[in-house]
Amino acid sequence: MEKKIFLLLLFFALVCTENNLLETRAVAKSENEKVNDGKKLFLEAGIAISEGRFADGHALAKELIRDHAGDYQIDLYLNRYLHSFYFLDEDFQKGQLHPTPSQMQTKIEKMKAKRNKTVMDLVELGMVGNGTKGGFCMEYLREILQRFPRSIWADWAATEIGFSNILRDAKTKEERYREFYNFGKSFMQEHEHSYVTPRLLCITAYARERMSQDEVGRDEAISMYRRVLKDYTATDYYCAYARQKLRRLLGEDYTAVDGCCEERDRTITSFYCSRPDRYKEYVGRYLSMREGLEAEAGKLVAKEMPWGGRRLGRSAYVLIAGGVGVGIVALIVLLKKKASRCGK
Repeated sequence: MEKKIFLLLLFFALVCTENNLLETRAVAKSENEKVNDGKKLFLEAGIAISEGRFADGHALAKELIRDHAGDYQIDLYLNRYLHSFYFLDEDFQKGQLHPTPSQMQTKIEKMKAKRNKTVMDLVELGMVGNGTKGGFCMEYLREILQRFPRSIWADWAATEIGFSNILRDAKTKEERYREFYNFGKSFMQEHEHSYVTPRLLCITAYARERMSQDEVGRDEAISMYRRVLKDYTATDYYCAYARQKLRRLLGEDYTAVDGCCEERDRTITSFYCSRPDRYKEYVGRYLSMREGLEAEAGKLVAKEMPWGGRRLGRSAYVLIAGGVGVGIVALIVLLKKKASRCGK
């Protein structure tokens, strides 16, 4: 009787464990899918702009920042939104940068006149409010912190305000590096799990190595760049940036990462930081690189993976769990028969 109870408990434990594993995989898959959806929208917006489909590019970029607030690369996504906004203007397309084209300025004034602005209204105005003069429109970033302090956008607004204050107040390069370092360290300590962390790690690491340029500063910068690669693997841009910096800092001691050569990292960083006049070039390079990587990955998967090169899906795991359960039940039945025979 005790054996039967034990085996039944074991069976239920195995089934529960398998269900928990499947649920964990589903959550992880959902998060990865959202990250990948953001990257896909970013790419599609870039392609649209590079092909002159500016209305499509703007719609995609607007969807990107609306649906992916809190993404590790949201600052880059916002820059794509800014460029897409510029390219809606025909005068900008023809090369007029300054003063801000009149139609663009009219559109900005209309956005500013809107009453009861949402947090997204403020985010967009924070990006485009200064027109082609550039820089953030700080009054709207401050309004985000005042009216929406618990919004997902608060960390982004706070960091941009902090950076702006440093650039405005610091008088020398050395002072700026020190202020950027102090700000980054302090913010990361106070906001331990913020989505702005990978960006801050890169900014703070660079400021640290430039601040004193000694061995202590070099080692601390290396540690921060390595943390980006260890903890934020989904951030294509910041990982590529960190690898570029580590190659320079470590020299011959740098350990190459498979599939991440210097040329590819340059292609990634150029793509994510495309200048308005270089979209066609940078997007084209990125697409060519990606096609090459996908071809290489396809060959590797077909060569190394069992089951005809296919991964086990959720249904396969369910079948495995069911098989284990059936086996245990069969074992219970056998033990029961054996016990009854012994009793005779």
